[in-house]
Amino acid sequence: MDGETDSERGGAGMASTARARSNISRNIGLSFNTPGRYYRLDSQSLITWCDIVGSGIYEIDPNGRPCFRPRAPGFPRLEDILDALDPAVAAVREFERVLAGWQAAGVIGRLFARLDAVHSSGAEGSTTTFTDLLEYESSRRTAADPDDAATVAACAEAFEAEATGTGDPIDMTMAIHRRLFDRSRDRMVASTAGKLKERTNGTADPEAPGGFFYYTQPASVPQALVEWRDFTLSRDPRTP
Repeated sequence: MDGETDSERGGAGMASTARARSNISRNIGLSFNTPGRYYRLDSQSLITWCDIVGSGIYEIDPNGRPCFRPRAPGFPRLEDILDALDPAVAAVREFERVLAGWQAAGVIGRLFARLDAVHSSGAEGSTTTFTDLLEYESSRRTAADPDDAATVAACAEAFEAEATGTGDPIDMTMAIHRRLFDRSRDRMVASTAGKLKERTNGTADPEAPGGFFYYTQPASVPQALVEWRDFTLSRDPRTP
């Protein structure tokens, strides 16, 4: 269109692509911030909300608060997941086929960094969707909540900047956290940049004892992260 710059055309194109992807993803709960419990799971997940709560334990912190610590699930047996594995393998192969036709290097990685940023921020109460984020990052700089979108955009940029780190998920998470908060104007926030939490945190829940659900206590976080990292990186040599 006459009068549009290359940047504007590119931004509008990415936003249009994002709308299509978001409409598809919305059906399986990927990039649409729907109301949920403490752990939001994709509808195709092999792990259910009941599995998480039922497999975890409550630990009492020094102040007597019951803190929930979810146990990392065991690595599933191949014969138990064949029904889900075959469609997943087919989807990955189709994705790779489509990816081979993309000419712009690095675009897929940037899109996934932004999808991850939307998920991570959504868990903290953000309302910015995948489409909102790409529209905000285009030359239009529009979003339903510009301040919220700016925060999610900063998260995505941090993901990209730290992607070449050690490859260890815990180290990378700490590096991203440090990058996001070490220059915060809030001194207390800045002092925690790149560190694991030192205080028990929780969220209001009328069904929990005392009306609050408390997350994993600080003393247990390092070991809990190691357990979940090991589960996440587990492999079965029989799978593709």
